[in-house]
Amino acid sequence: IVGHYLFYFPFENIISMKKLQSFVRQKMFPNRTLEQLITKQKWKKVQDILSHELFLQKYSCPDCSSDHSMLHLACKYYPPPYIIEELIEKCPMAVFEKDCMDRCPLHIAAQSGAYSKSMLLLLAENPTAAEEKDRTGRPPIHLMFEDYKWKEHAFGDEWQSLLYGSVKLLCEAAPKSVLLEVDGVSIIEKAIESDSRLEIVRMLQRASQRQHKVIQNKCLRMTLKPTTTEDKRQGLLNVVVMKPSPRSIGRKRISYHSNAA
Repeated sequence: IVGHYLFYFPFENIISMKKLQSFVRQKMFPNRTLEQLITKQKWKKVQDILSHELFLQKYSCPDCSSDHSMLHLACKYYPPPYIIEELIEKCPMAVFEKDCMDRCPLHIAAQSGAYSKSMLLLLAENPTAAEEKDRTGRPPIHLMFEDYKWKEHAFGDEWQSLLYGSVKLLCEAAPKSVLLEVDGVSIIEKAIESDSRLEIVRMLQRASQRQHKVIQNKCLRMTLKPTTTEDKRQGLLNVVVMKPSPRSIGRKRISYHSNAA
């Protein structure tokens, strides 16, 4: 096998045996090489492999020893949007798959701190993932504020702008998740505890107020709407058939007797 690849390997690039071994390993085990490049965030090389590979195998999760998609793995390492787009194109069903924590790629991207465009690509393929909870009961918008201090330190000033765009997308995609409390803590309290910008807290407050109004209007319609079949029938009779008053009945009876007389 080495001799076969040695024939196609340009001689000027054979500087050491180590390079030859890595070349053969990449040709024989492309998925293992792809996994290593993703963890090292070598996105240009990842793109080169994705452009040549027709089928992507899964990687073995170190936490549960089960297989997950390469899209799950890539979302952990803050990939650029073009990598997300390539992985979705190679394996479209990966956006619907869940890992050992019942998380879709959108959950992992939200927790790791992905580009807003990457979040938009994942939402476009699987919009219901924004409402789904993982094994700990957290939707993606709650995972955005996990490990907040570490993300702020790792991404610097860019993190606040990334957070604003991603939170806005998730508020629009899953407005009900704004009202969800995890361990007795709401998303607004989570944002305040994380020292998020005031504009992010206000955006969450506005989204929460809108959702409260939706719930209030729904409850009001339910109270005004007849609940049973008998109520509906009685309401219809009251509207369509005008019940005569006792006085009008008396008049009709008197007039009837007078005519008879």
